[in-house]
Amino acid sequence: MKKVMAVLLALLMLVAWSSPADAAQLGQINLKNKTTIKAMKNGTMTFKGVKLGNTIKTAKKKWGTDYSGVRSQYQYYDYSLNFDMETDDDYDTVEAYFTGQRGNKTADYKLKYIDYYGTSTMLKYKDMTKYWGKPDFKYVSASEEVYFFGQTGLVYDNDNGSFVGYKYVDKATVKAIKKAFSK
Repeated sequence: MKKVMAVLLALLMLVAWSSPADAAQLGQINLKNKTTIKAMKNGTMTFKGVKLGNTIKTAKKKWGTDYSGVRSQYQYYDYSLNFDMETDDDYDTVEAYFTGQRGNKTADYKLKYIDYYGTSTMLKYKDMTKYWGKPDFKYVSASEEVYFFGQTGLVYDNDNGSFVGYKYVDKATVKAIKKAFSK
C-alpha cells in the first residue's frame, strides 16, 4: 500500500509541475510589489521560468501547450505564442513575441516582448505614480496611453480610467518605441 501511495504522490507532483500556463498564471503579477517593479524596470523579470532572450523551445517547455502559435504575415522572422483565459469576472490575454534571423530555426527565435492585457490586474493612475514613480516617457495610441518605466510600459485605457495591462520589452524595442513616438 505504501508503494502505491508513493507512486500516486509522485504522479501527482509530476502533473502539478508540468501544468500548462494560462494567461492569468503567465501575466498576472503584483504591479504594486517593489521587487516586481524593480525587475520589470530592469528587464530581469521571469514569467513561469522564462525571461527576455529565451527561445521558443524554452518557453514551450516551461509554459506547456495551452497556446496558439502565430507567424506574422508582415515579417519573415517572427513568431507569437498567445494565451487566453476567460472566467465569469475576468478576461486575460498574453502575447509572447519572438524574433529570429535568417537561418534560425523557429524553435530558436528569442523572446523580444510580452504584452499582457487583463481585467484581473487593473491599476489606478494614483497607484502608478505612488508605486512606479515618474515615467521615462509616454506615448498615445488609439484610446490608450502607454507610460514607460525602464523596460516596462503600463497601458492606461482612457475609456476604462485605469491601467489594464503592460508591455514588457527588451532594450532594443524600448529604443525603437522612443524613436517612433518622439517629436
